[in-house]
Amino acid sequence: MPTDPKPRSIFLDGRSWPLFHGIASLFLVTLFVLHWTGLDAIFDTRISSPLLFQIREMMGYTAPLNPRVKILALDDSTFSYLGGPRLSYEQMQSLLEHIAAKKPKAILIDSLLADTPYTMTQVKAGKVDVPVFSGSFMSDVKLKYRLESDLSTDYYKPETYLHNVYNLRHLNYKLDGHEGWYVYGHSRSYDSLIKGAGHITYNRDTTISPFYLLNDKTLIPHLSLFAADSIRMEEQRLVINDHPVPLTRSGRIMINHRNPDYFYKRAMSLRFFVQRAMLHQPEPKIEEGDVVIILFAFATGNTDFHEGGPFGDIPGGMIIASMVSDILDGTWLMKWETDGLLIVIFGVLGIIAGINLSIRRYLVALIGIWVVYTAFVILLFVYGSIWCPWALPMLAFTGTSLIHFVHVRIYEEMKLMLIERNYQLEKTKRLERKRKKVS
Repeated sequence: MPTDPKPRSIFLDGRSWPLFHGIASLFLVTLFVLHWTGLDAIFDTRISSPLLFQIREMMGYTAPLNPRVKILALDDSTFSYLGGPRLSYEQMQSLLEHIAAKKPKAILIDSLLADTPYTMTQVKAGKVDVPVFSGSFMSDVKLKYRLESDLSTDYYKPETYLHNVYNLRHLNYKLDGHEGWYVYGHSRSYDSLIKGAGHITYNRDTTISPFYLLNDKTLIPHLSLFAADSIRMEEQRLVINDHPVPLTRSGRIMINHRNPDYFYKRAMSLRFFVQRAMLHQPEPKIEEGDVVIILFAFATGNTDFHEGGPFGDIPGGMIIASMVSDILDGTWLMKWETDGLLIVIFGVLGIIAGINLSIRRYLVALIGIWVVYTAFVILLFVYGSIWCPWALPMLAFTGTSLIHFVHVRIYEEMKLMLIERNYQLEKTKRLERKRKKVS
């Protein structure tokens, strides 16, 4: 009697288990690659960030903008009054002297001011005795027809910030490095008005680098740091205004975004400040100790919007204002960088759930994990100001569990089909034997 052919399906002879384990492992490796290459920032900026910041805003726990932050914007009204996006040297000098008379903590100009001002003839020497700083940018190649910024002052020396540390090599945290790069800032025509320049770079992962290290003896701070009363680079931590600043592994700061409506309501038209300055009228809007931020790119069609904000595209000056507010209040965000560990944990949980749970229990577990972990991440962010990885761990659990769940369902369906096939075959054999006996 011929024997039955052995089942050839990989689901019935055990070969499917290594295959699907390999698919799940490959999926987890892909998530690790996304994390290691920094591409997971796409998930953070497009999914996690809008979710967390907007829920915090709806719950009313967004950190308020410090009242000492005063925002002056060159808006459409000022553009029309000036006849363009720039102030003459006389207007710039009068404006800065006018604001400085109120003794603010600092005046921060969100602009490179790289072009030479017009109408400079017979202008009196500047008398601005308040720190005024503008923006700058860096290049890895030396630019023709441009003068590099003067980085010889104490603002750019590490020893100005180091505290009980011999040099930068003894710090236990990283600083973003741009070894040998060139820094370009305001036109030298403004040297008598502006004391220095800070970088205004917005990182791809939506963070801010507090310092860029150019070499062992030179670093350039972010523009917002000039609003601080004290900055200490201690061996284990960065301390600003006596508040420890949580840094990422890359030595960067998480931006504590606010709803842009906060800034639009607080922004004041630069036109009226220029007018009062030129007419030598008292300034009622600025008080002693304020940090004045001047936005020269705020008119329609002339605003430097940054992509990737949790509330949509946001003007770069608003990011600086958020940073300044955090410096004054110490309202920093902390980031738990446990992505790799959580990917492994949720990946393993997904494998266990996919293999062992029935259809109904699997759906309950899938929805439950999503709801519970998402709620945990939101509450941690809203009440603890802590950013916890969310997107990749959830993808790890969903992907691995779904892969093994599908495998087990196919495996069990194939077993049922084999049982049914064997039953029908055995039934056919018995009927055949009965016929033979009857005949």
